[in-house]
Amino acid sequence: MKYIPKICSIDTRQFSINANDLKDLKNVLVSLNMNFGVNESRSTIASKGLFLYSVDDCELMRLEVECKFSLNPEDSEEINATRRVSIDALQYLASIVVGTARGIIHAKTAGTALAGMVLPQIDLTSVIKGDFVID
Repeated sequence: MKYIPKICSIDTRQFSINANDLKDLKNVLVSLNMNFGVNESRSTIASKGLFLYSVDDCELMRLEVECKFSLNPEDSEEINATRRVSIDALQYLASIVVGTARGIIHAKTAGTALAGMVLPQIDLTSVIKGDFVID
């Protein structure tokens, strides 16, 4: 992508906290799963992240957030021609999702047992390892 896409929507698809059995916040494991999609006209790209916080196989918190971005016509044409979105573009879009998730977690955990649990830095190069190829 040559142009910076514009965020056109943010959707918190899932959010839950299960802090009933909370004993230890020192061994919290945070996992991330990223997914991407492009609409049929190639005018919008979606980047969705699922963030799971757990301790000893007990899920503490789940957040799924999706950001949709409108694409510049030139980028839409490039995606149509190549049928792919570059790894660099995916990592950039994912970084926006991670930052958005960090803010959602901060706001939604205020006043709970998980208050102050900040989403740590995430190396997106280890999460996103290739271009998104459109079938």
